[in-house]
Amino acid sequence: MPTFESFLAEQRERFIDDLKSLVAQPSVAATGQGLPDMAALVQQRLERIGATVQPISTGGAPIIYAEIGSGPRTLLIYNHYDVQPPDPIELWTTPPFEPNVRDGKLYARGVSDNKGDLACRLQAIEAWQQTIGPLPLTIKWVIEGEEEIGSPHLAEFAQQHAARLPADGCLWETGGKNEDDRMALTLGLKGIQYLELRARSGERDLHSGLAAIAPSAVWRLVWALNTLKDQNDEILIDRYTDHVRAPDEAELARLRALPFDEAKRKAALGIERFINDEHASTC
Repeated sequence: MPTFESFLAEQRERFIDDLKSLVAQPSVAATGQGLPDMAALVQQRLERIGATVQPISTGGAPIIYAEIGSGPRTLLIYNHYDVQPPDPIELWTTPPFEPNVRDGKLYARGVSDNKGDLACRLQAIEAWQQTIGPLPLTIKWVIEGEEEIGSPHLAEFAQQHAARLPADGCLWETGGKNEDDRMALTLGLKGIQYLELRARSGERDLHSGLAAIAPSAVWRLVWALNTLKDQNDEILIDRYTDHVRAPDEAELARLRALPFDEAKRKAALGIERFINDEHASTC
């Protein structure tokens, strides 16, 4: 039996071709382009490594639920198979759904977010099976097709299929290489919250020349938004951070020990300073 590393080396070109085939299939959530075909391709890839797969219909793109392995612990994995629209097309060096290798890097829409991550996990499981043996844990997989439009049907799926989802841990992805080309893996991530504000100040549209006498819904929204943060970028929503635990000294020490090149990060982001002129050394 080959070693894990030697198997990866032997299968490198096939694995790259597998990723190319995933990104060559359009799957644009905003327009619906290619979503059913992409869902079928994802199901095929999961079944190829021995997973039990069930496509679940939603009001939009199907969610692919899969299980593989067995053991005393369960890992829930999330991925998505949809991508952002490739517009503006004229800015692409090569067509967005025609994968192209340049300078050792693969270029195509979705090659990183999120089909590359999905392919990496599929290939890691295959490599484990072929070199080490059966998986020592149960993996539950949820792969949706609407992440790039805000996952409008994911919450309903989670509610309706809650009994399927309990696990000892959940894995998504934030990682890659930093500005020094070092591999970086993030454990834990901030959340996200959507707020929708609506204001009505009249029964119909009014000409801007009436701004001196007619209340403005636009300005009411501007004033409302201005109450969400202060000049120091502190969030002002009542009780917004009540559940947040402050990091302890051991956690802060680990953060300080992380290699972090501020100048390179600022250059990569195209900014001159961080918010509040923060520095890594002050954490």
